[in-house]
Amino acid sequence: MLHGLVGAWEGNGNGEFPTIDPFSYREILVVSELDGVLHYRQSTWVRDGTDEVASHQETGFISVGEDGKVAMYNAQGIDRVAVLSGSVHTDGDTVILELESVILAGDDRMLHSWRNFELEGDGLRYTMGMATTQVPDGALHLTARLDRAQT
Repeated sequence: MLHGLVGAWEGNGNGEFPTIDPFSYREILVVSELDGVLHYRQSTWVRDGTDEVASHQETGFISVGEDGKVAMYNAQGIDRVAVLSGSVHTDGDTVILELESVILAGDDRMLHSWRNFELEGDGLRYTMGMATTQVPDGALHLTARLDRAQT
């Protein structure tokens, strides 16, 4: 069901959190498949006026177990590592992936995180939220809309 993620994606997003100023960013996401496991690379650039500044990079793997559970293994360029677990299902033509952290390491501020993806045709939307030591109840952090890159 997640095979539709394979390819290159480009788009824009917005970031917010109670402890930071809102920002907008550009993103490139590349997903490939190897032996039934998805590998992804994500790079973002924050907009600073008319300039873009490299902001965030992460890479990881997404797999679906025999029980149907989805796992995301995520390494971020700022020494943070996360393992998220969840499910994938469809709603009409939309594939929905919902994940929550089960392991967070390398950043003592992080308490919990979650990611939701919605894939519909050549469009991918996602949200990411987190709970931190300063915002223990959690809040939305990222929303983005990516389109399949034309090759």
